[in-house]
Amino acid sequence: MFTEELVGVLREGVPDGPEMLALHGVFEAVHERMARRKLAQQQEPQVRDDGGVGTLSFVRNVAVAPPPQAQEPAPPHSPSSRRRLWWFTAGALALGMIAGFTVVPRAVDWWHERNPQPAGGVCSDRAKLLSYSDALDKQQVLGEKVEGLSALALTRPTEGWALTDNAPGRIFPLRLGGATKLEPRVQRAKTLRTPSSGTAPSQWFDGEGLVVERSGKRDKTVLVASETGPAIRRFSMTTGKQVGKALPIPPQFRARPKGDAQAGRTLESLAASADGRYLYAAMEGPLATDGDARGRNLLRIQRYRGTPGGAYKLDRQYAYKTGEGMYVAELATAGDDRLLALERQYVAGIGNTIRIYDVPLQGAASVDEHTALYDQPSDVFLHSRLLVDLADCPAGDAGVVPTTSKQLNPLLQNVEGMALGEPWTKGPDKGHRPLYLISDDNGSSEQITRVYALSVRLDR
Repeated sequence: MFTEELVGVLREGVPDGPEMLALHGVFEAVHERMARRKLAQQQEPQVRDDGGVGTLSFVRNVAVAPPPQAQEPAPPHSPSSRRRLWWFTAGALALGMIAGFTVVPRAVDWWHERNPQPAGGVCSDRAKLLSYSDALDKQQVLGEKVEGLSALALTRPTEGWALTDNAPGRIFPLRLGGATKLEPRVQRAKTLRTPSSGTAPSQWFDGEGLVVERSGKRDKTVLVASETGPAIRRFSMTTGKQVGKALPIPPQFRARPKGDAQAGRTLESLAASADGRYLYAAMEGPLATDGDARGRNLLRIQRYRGTPGGAYKLDRQYAYKTGEGMYVAELATAGDDRLLALERQYVAGIGNTIRIYDVPLQGAASVDEHTALYDQPSDVFLHSRLLVDLADCPAGDAGVVPTTSKQLNPLLQNVEGMALGEPWTKGPDKGHRPLYLISDDNGSSEQITRVYALSVRLDR
């Protein structure tokens, strides 16, 4: 029946159709004709379109094509010659279909091998990957290895600082190039030191969050969240030394037995509002008293109130529920009362999961007085909406994006740093904002230091 309707479409054409029928157009016409059949058991033709073959012109549409030029009438065929002609036609059609499923895909493969499709394109309805770069991977600057980059902060539209999480703590000045064609380069790092001795003890630092303070002072300062402690400290970018005392930390944020946090799952992120009045610090994992809800970790985000370069005090706490098995690796502010949260997970044999959520804070409940979160109703937790799952970003043709470990998408790496730029005022992405990500290679040959540039649309 399928063959009968296929031959019928080729022989009779498609009224009101185009002059040339593409393969997919032929399929749609066959599908429609078969749907009109009264069958005891309906048959459903299938279609497969590898490499866009379905858009290629396949046959002239005789229903709309101009009539052929008059030719001398052919002598009538005998019954035996008509049978031979039918078998010849059927054989030619079969050979043509075989060629379409073998020669054309091979030609497409040949073309892609010589013109590989680069990574990039639409990742979600509000985000697209503009470019990525591995230029920093396994590099050195004046003998110092560029590794362990766990936080990123912008100082200018395409410049910023990248923080290492390994001792001694260091901050690398970073030039990104352009968002549509990343060309990251780093300069000599600034080593972070204690306020008195000026040394950088190995057990003192595990940097995970970075905020550039815009205080207007000549001596540029940064705030650094350290998982060890945990602690939030201010450093001079002139001397590298700690300035003043560390910010207060909620007692329960400390690792057991001093608090309720898991060792290695304490402060993992730090972000500041545009005016510097508020700081946001998120726990990577749940407190022992908070737990999880069917595998979704229940975390706390601490807000501070203060002035850039001055004092900050504890303000209020928010409750945040991650995806199943996920942890919060970074925060970024996206305007007044709005955050972006970077969630991360790693599973051996599968690889990384990296998702970024849009998190409004307006009207959100404070959980300062709650000693536990596991028994709280859903409206206590911040509402979050998925902005982009990095696994959904197009990675281009096979082999275009290098990978050294098992990943669902070769683009995926151990992303820990995130920085959101100001909206573009012109160009094809006008009104959208650049979002830069950076991965931590942990000093391992099986991981890559990778920088990503995305364009995101943050609607209200």
